[in-house]
Amino acid sequence: MLPHIYTSHHVHPIRSSLVVLTLLTTFACGGGGGNDGGSTSNNPAPAPSPIPVDPPEVDPRQPSNARIALQNGDAATNGFVIGNIEDAALAADGSLALIAAANQGDARAVLRMAANGTLRTIFDESNAPAEVDLSTLSRLRMASTGELAFQSGNGLDTDQLHRALDDEVETIAGIANDPETITGAGGPEFRILGNFRIVRNGRVAFVGGGGDCEVDSTGDTPRDLCTVALFLANESEVVQIEHEDFELDRRQANDAQIGMNEDGELFFSVPGRRRSPVVVQFDGEDTLPTLRKNGELPEGVVARIDIVDLDTEGRLLVELGFAGQNPDDPVRDHIGLLDGDQFTDIAAEGSIEADRVVASLRGTGLGGGRALFQATLRNEATGEETACLRLGDSRSTQNIVCEGDLFPGEELEVFSTGGTRINEAGDVLFVTTLGTRIEGTTRVEETRASVRRANGEFVTIVSSLDTEALGTITNLTSVGFNNAGQALLIAERDRSNDRVLFLGDSR
Repeated sequence: MLPHIYTSHHVHPIRSSLVVLTLLTTFACGGGGGNDGGSTSNNPAPAPSPIPVDPPEVDPRQPSNARIALQNGDAATNGFVIGNIEDAALAADGSLALIAAANQGDARAVLRMAANGTLRTIFDESNAPAEVDLSTLSRLRMASTGELAFQSGNGLDTDQLHRALDDEVETIAGIANDPETITGAGGPEFRILGNFRIVRNGRVAFVGGGGDCEVDSTGDTPRDLCTVALFLANESEVVQIEHEDFELDRRQANDAQIGMNEDGELFFSVPGRRRSPVVVQFDGEDTLPTLRKNGELPEGVVARIDIVDLDTEGRLLVELGFAGQNPDDPVRDHIGLLDGDQFTDIAAEGSIEADRVVASLRGTGLGGGRALFQATLRNEATGEETACLRLGDSRSTQNIVCEGDLFPGEELEVFSTGGTRINEAGDVLFVTTLGTRIEGTTRVEETRASVRRANGEFVTIVSSLDTEALGTITNLTSVGFNNAGQALLIAERDRSNDRVLFLGDSR
């Protein structure tokens, strides 16, 4: 159980007063000898006025419950000193890993911190292959059971994918001067890395680009276009996933998406032509087409599809576009669940909500049987757009927060949302900027990381208002959220090179 850090509510002390009660007793003595019955007068004192007490100032906002897990300047057991935290990830048991820049020079290292706080490096200049540029380490991913995958390189013919099993690091994809340093995929099938995922027991699914690549410089940013290749690294080997009907032209490697759950069930969505498979399952031996380009579902003809997530029940959350009835009709995106050849629609682009239309949809993940996604709504009269974070299934959809609305139960307006994650229980982690808007003037009051639990309760993980306990926070990025409800965030404090890892608990 993590320690809770609370801000104290300020209560004014009771002002002390000195109340003096004076009893005046008058004795009247008569003459004429002996006891002649003299009289006594005891006048009662007036009741004192009530002592004024200021009422306590009650802060309706929950305080942060996160603690500082690591920050710049912390040292590992081998003496490596963190100069800047670049990326991090979280396991089911609360242990974490991070990529950090050294406090001197531009080299980076991969470190692991056990649940008891022990910090050690597992990949640095002492064990990295000579061709690995340590300044390019990035994209750290962690399985629930603690295995790691991460990238080095900055593009074509420099990208490598590494895996750490029990802190033994191996390179499972890349091109090297010494081929023996690569235990998996290499050229010509692999020349650049796309998306990748790691799950329990260190199974890594990844996408590469290979073959005769070309550089497309027509846009603002040059793009490396290669033939897409699909791979799975299991405990003992790396296999390329192929199918005789694939018609893969030159694409960016990250155009292919991956759905893999902790049980190792694996799906890919790939761009295809004509009737080529666009969703395939790999069962460890065979590649099984699930959906083809221009294939028909009850809702229409499939024009495009991207996998977002795969739950423990084997259902895929997908962003899917159906072709219009006429050639000139636009392809409208849908968010839904694909279970075999059954599609369950959750949200559709172009739907009308009061005076607004759903302009775009973006899926995030599955948890507790529901889909987490963002819907952007546009007022057709004014052109104003509003983003809403939503949970939905085939029966209903509900907003978690919407930009422009008040944060649930509070008086601060939601200016922006981001950093969204969902766990298997259906708890949702997200980051908001909050503030006030008076007479056209906006004022940002707070940056906050919150969890909406599956039962609807909101829990504050980190708030920029808690400066005394956490420091001055200027930015929050979520990097981990496990099934136990623990949230891991990178915070920038004061300056962009002053970073800290916060670990909080929503349960």
